[in-house]
Amino acid sequence: MPSINSVLTEELMAEKQNNLKKKTGKQQESRIVRLTKIKSSSASRIKNTNLKNTTERRLKFKDQTVRLDKLSAQDIRLLIQKLRTHQIELEMQNEELRRTQLILEASRSKYADLYDFSPVGYFTFDEKGVILEANLVGAGMLGISRNSLIKKLLTVFIHREDQDIFYHHREKIFKTGIPETCEIRLKRKDGTLFYASLQSITVESIANQAILCRTAVSDISMQKQAEEALRASSERYRFYIEVTGELGWTTNAEGEVVEDLPSWKNYTGQTYEEIKGWGWSKALHPEDLEHTAQIWRKAVKEKSVYEVEYRIRRHDGIYRYFMARGIPAFKEDGSIREWVGTCIDISERKHAEEAVRNALNDSRQRQAEVTALLEASRAVIEQHEFKATAQLIFSSCKSLIGATAGYVALLSKDGMENEVLFLDSGGLPCTVDPSLAMPVRGLRETAYRTGNAVYENDFSHSRWMSFMPEGHTKLENVLFAPLVIKGETVGLLGLGNKPGGFTENDARMSAAFGELASIALYNSRLFELLKNNEEKFRSVAQTASDAIISADSLGNIIFWNSGAETIFGYMAEEVTGKPFAFIVPERFKEYHQKGMDRAVSKGVLTTSGMRLETTGVRKDGNEFPLELSLARWETKEGIFFTTIIRDTTERKQAEEERERLIEELERSNKELEQFAYIASHDLQEPLRMVSSYVQLISKRYKDKLDQDADDFIAFIVNGASHMQTLLHDLLTYSRVGTHGEPFGFTDLNSVLDKATINLKKVIDKNHADIKYENLPAVYADEVQMVQVFQNLITNAIKFRSGETPHIRISAERKENEWIIQVRDNGIGIDPKHFDRIFIIFKRLHTKEKYPGTGIGLAICKKIVERHGGRIWVESEPGKGSTFYFTIPAALNSI
Repeated sequence: MPSINSVLTEELMAEKQNNLKKKTGKQQESRIVRLTKIKSSSASRIKNTNLKNTTERRLKFKDQTVRLDKLSAQDIRLLIQKLRTHQIELEMQNEELRRTQLILEASRSKYADLYDFSPVGYFTFDEKGVILEANLVGAGMLGISRNSLIKKLLTVFIHREDQDIFYHHREKIFKTGIPETCEIRLKRKDGTLFYASLQSITVESIANQAILCRTAVSDISMQKQAEEALRASSERYRFYIEVTGELGWTTNAEGEVVEDLPSWKNYTGQTYEEIKGWGWSKALHPEDLEHTAQIWRKAVKEKSVYEVEYRIRRHDGIYRYFMARGIPAFKEDGSIREWVGTCIDISERKHAEEAVRNALNDSRQRQAEVTALLEASRAVIEQHEFKATAQLIFSSCKSLIGATAGYVALLSKDGMENEVLFLDSGGLPCTVDPSLAMPVRGLRETAYRTGNAVYENDFSHSRWMSFMPEGHTKLENVLFAPLVIKGETVGLLGLGNKPGGFTENDARMSAAFGELASIALYNSRLFELLKNNEEKFRSVAQTASDAIISADSLGNIIFWNSGAETIFGYMAEEVTGKPFAFIVPERFKEYHQKGMDRAVSKGVLTTSGMRLETTGVRKDGNEFPLELSLARWETKEGIFFTTIIRDTTERKQAEEERERLIEELERSNKELEQFAYIASHDLQEPLRMVSSYVQLISKRYKDKLDQDADDFIAFIVNGASHMQTLLHDLLTYSRVGTHGEPFGFTDLNSVLDKATINLKKVIDKNHADIKYENLPAVYADEVQMVQVFQNLITNAIKFRSGETPHIRISAERKENEWIIQVRDNGIGIDPKHFDRIFIIFKRLHTKEKYPGTGIGLAICKKIVERHGGRIWVESEPGKGSTFYFTIPAALNSI
């Protein structure tokens, strides 16, 4: 039977084993022990512990066997009973512990799942940063297995630039025990980086009572990217504001500034306190406040985009134009949360628009000036009577400058009075008789004396008012431009009552019109003198007695009239039967005899029907110029010749005088042409400059300005181009008489060949049918003849009807000239426009329907007249047109 000692020993050993079981358990014994200690606070556990302690104390005698042997049987039974009771209590306690362990195991499993699969990573490390524990999420963040992390330094996975951040974070945690956070970059196993947020606390180790750090790690890369994007966006917005010079702003729903506006402050110099609320509006120009407020109220009411232009005062006090544009940001309920916008500096655009408007106005002014000058120049060219020409020049000048009244006057012969040719009072009353001469005094005297245009814009209060006669038209301002011929002022072009007053440009332009009037006056005087000489010549010619002489086939005189007696000084009986050659100068006799022989033997008289100029010899031996016409007639008695001879001595003298006057007139016309050349040439320079700058503006500000500005630029470019074409055509017209080639024998067939070659592209495009043949040779400028035919053929093709253009060119000789006709099957011309079509720049159709400037026929007319011919047209609407022009026949020998 076992001894009591062995029984107690076995029970104690079992109790120790049970107690040992409570201390073990699959790597969680420390946690279970800790929980068991918490449970042992109950009364049952206290009682069993006391019993145990009593028993143990009783068993701690040095001589246990002796002492047990001394126990009585009753004590032993009592002791065994107590031990058995204690054993039962221990078994109940062990059962409770087993149930607690199962609960703990289930709780641990849930904790492990929560721990391993939480949204964040968990790491436990010691003071040196060695990883002691990690959950699956944390290991997954680093791309490495959990077992591979244990006992590794966390700094291995931290970006080297952020390791100091972690060091200070860890140091602060262990030093203070206060929870801390930080942001660092962690490195995955594959080398990629991600931003992580660390939230750390300290915990106490159960096993060795050490202080550890437990850290929750969150991947904040997306957040960082969003923050970086927001930062980049904010930075780009700031850079955009700085680079573009825009002023960024935000307000609340009512338009009040409630947060700082750096760009606005920097530009205006206002402080934040000054711009708060509606204080920002104090930087706007006072004139723009009401309009801005109206636009704002409308935008708030309609919850629409706010857009307005106003001027903002810069910090240096200068106002510049800005385009303010804002959009509303809405809450979920549809109400406005705030307004966000910018102010863009549009001062340069405003300046550009102003430049465009100025350029347009300048272009229109230049166009008006050139048009007025062309009209006046055309009047000078076409009119010969000065008063009518002066009225046209005055009207063009008055209309251009904008005056409402004026006159043209000439200086009296004694140079003391101003004689008015005509007066325009502008509708205001004037009781002064304009036919009365006005003394040369006051401001008029200054213009006469200096030969320069002068003006006075406060005439009603000037000292010149004392010279005004009673009843004269009331004048607020006046301008006088002199008419100067050969350095002497001979008249005035006066203007008055211009709204707003006269300018230096008005003086310049009126002086130009004054020069045209001077040329017109000079031309009219030359024409008058020429007319008088022509009348004198006709009178002499009509009263002169012509010599009529007849001769037989041998050239002997058979008839001699009294006119011949007067011209040659021979009586009839002195010359009858004598050869005709005796009145021919010695040097022409052989030439004369050959012509007579040819006329008799071949029956050809090359000079028949022609008037020839040659030289005769009087009885006294003196030679004189004469004009003769020769006719051949034949009867049964033989062949005879009759000549009519006119002494052209006086006519020659008159013609020489006429030639002198013509030369003077041509010189005057050359001056006029030179003026037209200078006007058209020199005016092209500012026009080219305007055109160049407008084209530059067009390229630079295309689609940057509003539509009106783009339209204005297009108008300027088109107007400048059209004006350059007009000036070029005027230049061409002015050069007809001065830049022509010398006349020579010119075959018109060859001329037409060249013209059709030049127009080949146009002819082929329109399938034009052009026919001509047997055209004569004439004495002409070949180049200008080509130009005449080109212009006429071009017109015939341009003004075509619906049919294929058919153009027929022919020639017919009548007396001493060739009549060239160019016939087409075009749209025709109303006879009432016949004279108008040859006037420079006169058009019967719009340039949109038929392009061109209307100068082609005017050039033809001038070329034909240079050749001593004339040009006209016969036509009916819808029946085509036939243009005729004449060229003198080439002179041949007798």
